[in-house]
Amino acid sequence: MHPELSKRLVRLQLDEALAEPDLFPDRVVLEEWAYPDLYLRFTTVVLRERLLHLDLVNYDFQPAAIEAVDPVTRELLGTDNRLTRDGGQFPNHRLLGRPFLCVTGTRAYYLHESHRPQVTGERWEARRGDFRLVDLIRFAAGKFASGSWR
Repeated sequence: MHPELSKRLVRLQLDEALAEPDLFPDRVVLEEWAYPDLYLRFTTVVLRERLLHLDLVNYDFQPAAIEAVDPVTRELLGTDNRLTRDGGQFPNHRLLGRPFLCVTGTRAYYLHESHRPQVTGERWEARRGDFRLVDLIRFAAGKFASGSWR
């Protein structure tokens, strides 16, 4: 809604995440940030490189969009190298037409038919005040470190 406000909010929250002790160990790297795009590189427990793209456009108004992308080309992952969770696939998202990272507090989560506010009664705005980038980064880092995401 307000690009400069959104950009400042991202910068503040990113600075908070960067200042967090142990959030960026050697297996988590802030690869690039140029508003509205944030790229984070993770090394999985099987030493595979994974790159997450966070689209933070209108972050003052809507949740972050998060996608696993190719670590070299930054294109969406093909079916042969998709991110997996706990040994299985991520659920399909009918609106997106592909599997998605089903993470509470992200854009695709609230657009999924089973997570829409009309179904769950939970709206993004209710989480907005206490859901920060540091939380999203910590969540993803934990999933990769535990081997839950590969």
